Amino acid sequence: MRAVLEALIFASPQPITPKEIARVLQGVPREDWQRELEELRPTTPATTAACSSSRSPAGGRSRHGPSTNDWVRELLDPRTPTRLSIQALETLAVIAYKQPVTLPEIIELRGVKSGAW
Repeated sequence: MRAVLEALIFASPQPITPKEIARVLQGVPREDWQRELEELRPTTPATTAACSSSRSPAGGRSRHGPSTNDWVRELLDPRTPTRLSIQALETLAVIAYKQPVTLPEIIELRGVKSGAW
């Protein structure tokens, strides 16, 4: 039961309400899953725990601790550096220097076709 509750809390995109848990766990006595849900409360302080579950008026939710912020941010939004070709850098330099500039002007200044077509 505990594993099922943890999975529901983890997988829910927003805080999961007791009503939603009851809907998913049809046939399971409410007292049983509520007791397990109470036991899921973190025993370590939220400031040091890697993960914790919490309950609010909106429902239950799972969250990571502050000590893991940078790692989770990297997982969810990796910063992959963008590499530009020499040709793209030349085109951007012309645009930055001469703006506003049209495509024919860029082609004339660079001496080569400056498009993907």
